[in-house]
Amino acid sequence: MNALLTGLNSARNTLLTPTNEVERSMRNAMVLLVAAAFTLIPHFAHLPSWISLAATALLLVRGWLTLKNRPAPPKWLLISLAVIAGIAVWGTFGRVLGRDAGVACLVLLAGFKLLEMRARRDLFVVVFLCFFLLLTQFLSNQSFTVFVTGVLALLVLVGALTLFHAGAAPALMLITSLKDSLRTLAIAAPLALMAFLLFPRMSSPLWGVPQGSLGARTGLSDSMSPGSITSLAQSDELAFRVRFEGEIPAQKLRYFRGPVLANFDGKTWWPITEFARNTPQAFNIPETVPRYTQEIILEPHQRQWIFALEQAIQLPMVNGEAVRMTREGTLLARRAVVEKVRYTIVSAATPIWATQQDQADNGFLRAEYLRLPAGFNPRTLQFAEQLLAQLGASSGDPRPFIDALLKHFRTQGFSYTLEPPELGTHSVDQFLFETKAGFCEHYTHAFVVLMRSLGFPARVVTGYLGGEVNPVDNHLTVQQRDAHAWAEVWVDRQGWLRVDPTAAVDPSRIESGFGASFPQRSANQIAGFETPKWMTAARNWMVAAGTFWNNWVVGFGNERQRQLFGSLGMPDLDWRKLAVWLLGAGGLGMLIIWLMTRPRKVALSQAASLRAQLMKGFEKQGLAAEPQEDLRVWAKRIESQLTMPEREMLTQAIIAFEAAVYAPATNKKASWATALGFVKQLQRVVNTGVDRRIEKNPKHRTSA
Repeated sequence: MNALLTGLNSARNTLLTPTNEVERSMRNAMVLLVAAAFTLIPHFAHLPSWISLAATALLLVRGWLTLKNRPAPPKWLLISLAVIAGIAVWGTFGRVLGRDAGVACLVLLAGFKLLEMRARRDLFVVVFLCFFLLLTQFLSNQSFTVFVTGVLALLVLVGALTLFHAGAAPALMLITSLKDSLRTLAIAAPLALMAFLLFPRMSSPLWGVPQGSLGARTGLSDSMSPGSITSLAQSDELAFRVRFEGEIPAQKLRYFRGPVLANFDGKTWWPITEFARNTPQAFNIPETVPRYTQEIILEPHQRQWIFALEQAIQLPMVNGEAVRMTREGTLLARRAVVEKVRYTIVSAATPIWATQQDQADNGFLRAEYLRLPAGFNPRTLQFAEQLLAQLGASSGDPRPFIDALLKHFRTQGFSYTLEPPELGTHSVDQFLFETKAGFCEHYTHAFVVLMRSLGFPARVVTGYLGGEVNPVDNHLTVQQRDAHAWAEVWVDRQGWLRVDPTAAVDPSRIESGFGASFPQRSANQIAGFETPKWMTAARNWMVAAGTFWNNWVVGFGNERQRQLFGSLGMPDLDWRKLAVWLLGAGGLGMLIIWLMTRPRKVALSQAASLRAQLMKGFEKQGLAAEPQEDLRVWAKRIESQLTMPEREMLTQAIIAFEAAVYAPATNKKASWATALGFVKQLQRVVNTGVDRRIEKNPKHRTSA
């Protein structure tokens, strides 16, 4: 234990107060390792695991070599490892250029360069390589979390750069360099903010990344079979965020409509291809139905459909192009959603609706939405015949049959589970009469087949249900685990009636959300225990910060810029006026920074006084510096005439002097005091050396 404490204290002293060149080199290498780790670790989330492990190993080996004061590995070994790594990158990505392969090569290159460091110049090469790697993080992820980690890494890198430029440092120079780094970033932040706000925008956000570059994240599919939505329920990945104008609708009304599936092959449901090409439809929705205006930030999912509270009645624009709606109410963008998109849409939260075309074409509905493949689920068909015999079908009203089926689910031992058993060829038969356990798609799948067997047009609707309201910013967060499937049944002369069979088995899923049905998967649970309130509050604040970041940074495009300056009374700004504002604001900012940081006359006179005091003692030997001679050049010139203690103390005094001259205003007083202390120590050492030389050499006594 004592040995461990001794080692830790030794490491601390080396980092904070290095006393010789070896310790300073170790300190610089360790600081650079920390800065590199801050830069490289965020990349590990999207790089292949072998690259992350290789980069970690290179960092650890460099740290071990530094602590043990061992030399760098031989060049032949480094070159061999680099060639092997390059071949492995090519084998993984099929190339060594491009976004993913290029970033992988840069991460490995940074690790190898750290391992190869031999000279002070290598420190700066690694720092600037890390600066570039900071930018590449945003090619894969533009979230607020990545921004925060990037700022921390930038703070450490600028601090490391300050430290390396200072050379040998006086006590606590490591902490001082971090303070200088923070001050530098604070000075630069207003300029960066002005440039960000005033830089003329194109039709897409400035931070936008070319389409297809954010990875192959997916959500709902264009097909559904038992188990397909269950897999999504295991994911906490974000689907979209919603801000409502006014009151947020109740949980049971928050059905966000997605793909509609009507073709059935006995196991899997697919959309009707013809309907996907239809133009927007006119809807018959009573004026008494509540309307909700939503601003939605949709995550990339590699498909064309977008989501809204059903039923959409005013179609939005996405990336400057009009959204279209299919006959089945699915909203489609003009191209696949491969980056975050933001749109505003108005919906009517109604459980029954119809297009005018549907009401005029009843025969077509029966042909398309009654179709079932032959040779599947004989027990289900027999059960439907028994139900028809019990209730009769003369009225043509499906609602008595809907009630009967929901009662069957509710009273016959069915259960709602995330781990349903696998189903075979006759999936509905097995589910209804054997397993009786499933997720939302199992119940919707069986319900739609039963309704068609009873002679009523029905179809599957997929989307999302519920979501979690963030009390900090009142936004609704919808995750992939909120994916849901429900049914629609045609009611003559009225329209499509929404029926959610899951509600019969687990009402809490509809009334209270996913977390009420599966508390062990709730965001408020960790390892089966209730999450502390402070942790929940912190998570809510982080989510709110991420929403603000997506709205005003990632999504700050031409339209957002116009809204901002319109609210400031400048609605007609074009790119020429913005350029003038940018140049003017930038020039003013640079002038203010120059006035804040320009050298002070007081500092110069203080520096001259301290320099004169430093020369005392050397003048007796005729070794004083010329008036315009640089102190480091002077020290190099006279070092052969000094004793070892004099040389070491002179080096420390010069470094302390330089640090005081260039210290920030907030640390100026302490820096001058430190420098004065070193100069006084130097005078004592030099005077002792002068007296000793005078005794040995009478010429000095005469000259004195």
